[in-house]
Amino acid sequence: MGPSPGSATAAALLGLAGLHVAWGRGATFPFRDVDSLEDALLGGAEVPAPLTCYAVAGLLVGAAVVVADVPVLPARTRQVGRVVVAGVLGLRGLLGQAGRSDLYAPHATDRFRRLDQALYSPLCLALATGALSAAVSRLVRPLTTSAGVLADVTGAVSEEGAEPGVDPGARPHLLPGRWRPAAKVAGTLLVALANR
Repeated sequence: MGPSPGSATAAALLGLAGLHVAWGRGATFPFRDVDSLEDALLGGAEVPAPLTCYAVAGLLVGAAVVVADVPVLPARTRQVGRVVVAGVLGLRGLLGQAGRSDLYAPHATDRFRRLDQALYSPLCLALATGALSAAVSRLVRPLTTSAGVLADVTGAVSEEGAEPGVDPGARPHLLPGRWRPAAKVAGTLLVALANR
């Protein structure tokens, strides 16, 4: 089993943060010179000031922290953060795929537009999907009892494998009543997908 979508997404976000720090320090990696960097990544605009690169790196680190669910903030704040990260990256990816890079790169060159549609926007959409997957997995996280019985967030336990001496009805409910049926269906779908 590979890394979770949240950890893989967080790792990618940290890698991008590292690139922004390097660019802030004057590196042109993976390009040969500043002109190539400006043309390919910024649509022909000048490389931003180091402080701007560091600010973007900081935002990317913050995004990685909430997507990875590092407990430095309250759980609800981290959950909202995952949804915001997914929304921002998703919007960026969709705009690029729709050919509307002029909205975030007004001086975009043809090379930037090609790279945006072929690489940057799909990357943003993949990262948005990973962040959203991390958010959903925190909402409907299957629980496993010590007997290996799958329980959903409603607190229900399958009959055939219930732990001896444990009353499944005594489990605390983690969701309000009106959300339990939807959570049960979502949990079942996630388990089915995980077992593929």
